Parts: sequence; structure tokens; C-alpha cells
Amino acid sequence: MRLLWLVSVPLVSARVVRIQQQSLTEEVENAGRAIGIHFTNSHATAAVRYENGTVEDLARVAGDANYIALMTRWSKKCAPSESLRCRMQREARQRHADLRQPLGVDATILSSMLRQVKTVIEDKLESAITNVLPVFPPLAALNEEHIEEAFEHAGLTWLHARQQEEQILYETNAAYAGLGYSLCEFGADGSQCAREENELKSQHVLFLNFDNTTFSATLQNMKNAYQQQISATFLDTTLGWWNLPVYDEPRLAFWARIEAIVFAVGNAIQQPPNKIILMGEHGGDQEFVEVVEAALWELFEYDASLLMEANADVNSATLAARGAAELAFRAGGWNEGATHASLDAESIEL
Repeated sequence: MRLLWLVSVPLVSARVVRIQQQSLTEEVENAGRAIGIHFTNSHATAAVRYENGTVEDLARVAGDANYIALMTRWSKKCAPSESLRCRMQREARQRHADLRQPLGVDATILSSMLRQVKTVIEDKLESAITNVLPVFPPLAALNEEHIEEAFEHAGLTWLHARQQEEQILYETNAAYAGLGYSLCEFGADGSQCAREENELKSQHVLFLNFDNTTFSATLQNMKNAYQQQISATFLDTTLGWWNLPVYDEPRLAFWARIEAIVFAVGNAIQQPPNKIILMGEHGGDQEFVEVVEAALWELFEYDASLLMEANADVNSATLAARGAAELAFRAGGWNEGATHASLDAESIEL
């Protein structure tokens, strides 16, 4: 178990005109949809959000051993005895970025995963994609430079979520958006929408992610779907579904460890959270839900089932990907008018 931490035109040739027309055609073909990708510690899920509000699950791509090892490594914070090595690694990464050296190992692994997901999505949609909004677990060693390099190498553009100061967006924010929480009605003026969302009341939300390879608990202060103020978070790569014992005694010990994590993270605010959001492929497992309820009852003497009503009839495995697609659509939507106006002006000048 590991504690991680408690945004005048000259005349051109006919060939250039054709290229511009092709670009405009691709813009029209891809208009009205947005792609979100949720990277977990063992796989990635993708979803698309269309202009009419429909959200569709697109793909689930399992990560190979290198990808799982990368995400596991990113989940670990350096111990004090390793601080010198960690500092040297950071300095090496910075030199690599400054000198534009060939792709590093971490970026290469993530880029390979990205290309696999991109291929599956394009096969499903029967058209090319260029812009996606990725979300990640709140891992201690997430590296923005490596992610940027991986996207560039995979031929994808990393969409930046509206209002988001940090480039990396967490899976917790996407799950919150996937349930429709604290999002203004799309179609409103962008600045007006931002004011509306910023005026909302802050809430303490407990996110519990029970996946094949990991269990994580994150307590996050949420005013809107973009706020990334984390009060406490734990992630354990030995408490995934695949590690769940069959026999009674070790099985009870497994659940006791999860209950202890829920207790510790929930205790960070000394009061019941306003909401509990279950995530992951096994977030809806009844045995898991009962353990969560027991932990919150012991901590607050409060019926946690009342806080989990939003999870009813929701697929916890794809919740974050669907929320990422919603945020991706909004990220493109606020600038859509300006983009199209610019394209129209260019086409007229041509």
C-alpha cells in the first residue's frame, strides 16, 4: 500500500487550394464528435460524444507487460533513500526534452499503446482521428513531457480541457463529468458557463476505483468537473480484482486491507463525503460495495448507500472514458465558432 499525496494573403497554387479543401473536408467529417480515452493501470477505454448528446463506448484495449510496468512505476513515489536517483532521472528527462533527443523509453511505451487505441477507434468509426482528450489516474510520477512526446509520436493532438490549468486531467474529474455533475448546459456562452460552474458549491467526493490490477481511493474537493484539489489518495497495485483470493481467510484479509484504505482516506475530512463515485471494471461488485459501506459506517456511522445512488445503472468500467469524451466535446466546442470563422475566411481569400 502506498500513499501518493495528503491551461493581405498572397495568391497560392492550385495544389495548395486542393490541400486546403481537403483539410476543410476532414474538418467537416470530424465535426460534431469528440473522443475521450481513459488510461488505467492495465488497459485503456475510449468513448465518443456526438453533437446530439449521444455518448458511445468505442474500445477497450489491454495493455501489454511494458505498459502495465510503466503505469505501476508511475504510481510509485520515490522513497527518501531514492531521492538522489529520482532527481537525476528528472534532470535526465529535462535534458532529453531540451535537446530533442530520440523518444525515451516511457514515451515509447505510451506511444505504442496510443497507436493501438487509435487504430481500434479508427476502425470502429471508419475514419481518422486527430484530437483526443486523455485522462489518467492521479499517479505520483505522471510525466507531462513523456505524455506530450507519446502523443506527438502517435500522430495525435492532446486536447486541453476548458478551465484546466494543468495539462494532465485525472480520471476522477472525467468520472464526475460522466455522471453529469457540475456541468453547465452546453451551448451557453463559454465565459458565462465558466462563471456558472465556478459559482457552484464545493463538495467532497470520494472516488473508489476497483480494477483488475489496482484499487485506489481518492478524496477530492469538487466545485466543478475541472477542479483537481485532492485531499488524500491511496493506490495499491496488489489489491486489484486479479489478486482477490478464493479461500475465505485470505479473502477476508484482502477486503480488510481495502476497508482500511477507505477508512484512512475518508478520515481526511472528518465528515461523510457529499458523494461516493465507484469506478473501474469491478466498481459495482456487490462484495466490494458492502466493504465500502462497512468502512464508512465504522468511520461516520452513516449509511454510505445513500451517497452511491448516482452509480445505479452506470457502467463503472467506462464511466471515466465517457466523461472524458464529454469534456473533449466541450473543449472543442467553446472554440468551434472561432475555428470555423477562421477557416471560412481562409477559404474566401483563396
